[in-house]
Amino acid sequence: MNLNEKILFYRKKAGLSQEDLAQRIGVSRQAVSKWETGDSEPEVGKLLLLAETFDISMDWLLSREEISDDKGTAQSPPHSWVDSVPGLIGRLLRRYGWLFGVYVAVVGAGFSLIGALAKIVVRGMVSGIDGFFPDETIFIGDPQFGFDEGFSNLLKNNPVSIFGTAMIIFGIILIITGIVLAVSLKRRYSLKSD
Repeated sequence: MNLNEKILFYRKKAGLSQEDLAQRIGVSRQAVSKWETGDSEPEVGKLLLLAETFDISMDWLLSREEISDDKGTAQSPPHSWVDSVPGLIGRLLRRYGWLFGVYVAVVGAGFSLIGALAKIVVRGMVSGIDGFFPDETIFIGDPQFGFDEGFSNLLKNNPVSIFGTAMIIFGIILIITGIVLAVSLKRRYSLKSD
């Protein structure tokens, strides 16, 4: 839980208005409002006064742990799994996590490119085979072997071509997932830090 959410929670728990808390701390009501909305953060001296007013430790006030009631149950769950990661790794995820989405999109583009290249190579190989055999040769294209479509059937049922199509589809899914992840993480955590 963020500092602004804890200030709001403990102020309401103490039954204080923003004006009452502002008088106790020695700041304006607007400063308390900005602390609670996350637009600004109190300076160190004010944090100590807040902790004393709420009868909690300053460490607890600054921690990202969830607020528990007297029975020990959590008041509210973390907003996302990123918020629940502690320490340096959590801060890095919150600040640069959107780059993971970009990475996923780039990997998806790579998969799609490899799949497209596989399909192009198979098409080139099959069209090369079609012109390689003389007309008198009885081969795959002969109706007596049950292949009415000839080499176009070979192109459609080629395992490399099918795998190429699957890679293209998987790549497109990764691109979309990466873009959505990057945009959502960038919006979420850039708004909190501003």
